Amino acid sequence: PATCTVGCPKGMPFSADAAGLQALLAGRMALQKAGKAVSWNGCTPALRSAAALLGLADVLELPQ
Repeated sequence: PATCTVGCPKGMPFSADAAGLQALLAGRMALQKAGKAVSWNGCTPALRSAAALLGLADVLELPQ
């Protein structure tokens, strides 16, 4: 399967809200359903923190 890489540079300012995280999850699920492998290329602390707060960090498979 093809791979989709999602980038979120560590030095880039980033804020996340519930709607944005839901959109990321929906996109990830759609790509996986289409047989695409999804990987992250970096993750900001703000994204990781917001995802963890909402219980989505594991489902999104965010990098450490």
